[in-house]
Amino acid sequence: MAQLTRESVTERPSVLVVAGLTGARLAHNATSSIPIVVATSSDLVDAGIVKSLAHPGGNVTGVSDLADETASKRLELIKAALPNVSRVALLVNPQFPATAKIEARVRSTAAPLGITITRVQATDRASLALAIDALAKSPPDALNERRRCESRSSTIGPERQSKVRS
Repeated sequence: MAQLTRESVTERPSVLVVAGLTGARLAHNATSSIPIVVATSSDLVDAGIVKSLAHPGGNVTGVSDLADETASKRLELIKAALPNVSRVALLVNPQFPATAKIEARVRSTAAPLGITITRVQATDRASLALAIDALAKSPPDALNERRRCESRSSTIGPERQSKVRS
């Protein structure tokens, strides 16, 4: 990706459009003169790429998915929908740059709600299947995940779907 970014900058496009924090960071480091539009990313302010969301400054602008805030809000919604919930599994990808921030925010939201968070991690389909198997052995009251899978059946298979639904 770094090489592609450097090649793109040498072609002097009118604008660079990137996705994700890694793409935003690479583009930001590669040029200060070509406008960069970030299609979506975790916190660009926290990463030091822009000054603020309202006034980014420099040559970078775009959309932040505010992953930590939405994960925290999902936890609040889980508690509102299921008032007796006390154990929630947080499914994360440890390779995602904002994972630590998301987990910290969710844990700080969980404590006053009386919720214990169990971290479950997956980086690919195989590790997701193992994570779901582990959850089936000690099922939480709810699962808080960062992103939905496009096709649940193609990702975890019907044999594991029944474990999650039980």
